[in-house]
Amino acid sequence: MTHDKLQLMVEFVGNGVGESGMFQTALRSSGCAKRILVVEDDEVDYQRYKRFLAEDTFESYQLTHVTSAGQGLEQVLVEKYDCVLVDFKLPDASGLEFILQYKHSAVESLPALVLLTGYGDANLAVQIMKEGVQDYLDKGTLSSEMLIRTIRSAMANVEMRDQLAQSNAKLREKALHDPLTSLANRVLFEDRCETALELAKRNDKNLAMLLLDLNDFKQVNDTHGHAVGDHVLKEAAKRLGTCLRGTDTLSRLGGDEFAILLQDVGGVEGAFSVIRRLEETTAYPVEAERLTLPVSISIGMAMFPQDGTHYTDLMHAADAAMYAKKQAQKAQKKVAVNK
Repeated sequence: MTHDKLQLMVEFVGNGVGESGMFQTALRSSGCAKRILVVEDDEVDYQRYKRFLAEDTFESYQLTHVTSAGQGLEQVLVEKYDCVLVDFKLPDASGLEFILQYKHSAVESLPALVLLTGYGDANLAVQIMKEGVQDYLDKGTLSSEMLIRTIRSAMANVEMRDQLAQSNAKLREKALHDPLTSLANRVLFEDRCETALELAKRNDKNLAMLLLDLNDFKQVNDTHGHAVGDHVLKEAAKRLGTCLRGTDTLSRLGGDEFAILLQDVGGVEGAFSVIRRLEETTAYPVEAERLTLPVSISIGMAMFPQDGTHYTDLMHAADAAMYAKKQAQKAQKKVAVNK
């Protein structure tokens, strides 16, 4: 049959059915059949693999058969497979070349890869394992038990690999994000700032770093408890985020302290424009557990390159500016009270 000018054969095998009942019986369980792509130009070898897999009493398989590396690559880039069996010697490339091209082109994690070869070469085995192939089989000694066991083992290894990758991704996410607000934490913020500074230096661009905290937040925690305080922090984070572009980074550094990286912000006036939006959006009260809590922020700003060319310099400058802003606000309150 043809499929987008690609010569391939799709068959279902497994569950111990014989040749005559192979397609119909396995089709009944095709929803859970393991999808196997066989890249093999020798029809005799392909028929042998098909017979071997039909002896599996545990799994069903949906086999897709192509006869060249080019056809195989075309298939794996548009279809998902649980395992790919690749002959080492193909008419248009070696099996290893096919795997390298697949790795280079793949946008998702690779499925189980098993190389089939007529050469029992230990050096070849080492080389293909380095390229991410789960196993390789010698055609000369191949048996049904060996093929089935190898495919099962290769798929199990890939499943464990993918689960480990997902676990590591979650750990990295936790390591780089604040658990309360899901914002970037201090580590991720510093990394993004360092990268942005390098780009700004290289392209002669400006950027702004803002440090801010919530005024009188300690009083909220002490009076109403940490649950209310956490609600206020999450609401503040949400409001702050609405004022920023996708290229900006909002971070919770700890407690009620936040930081913002504004890349290519358009100079001091551009940064002040963002600050005004931040102050306006956080100026109205937060509703929490039948309480109406006033919220306000103090913001300190540092500009690259005027206030510093390194992360620590800009942090210190922004912190000093925030402290000065707080002192000015306290002085204004004192004057207002005395009046």
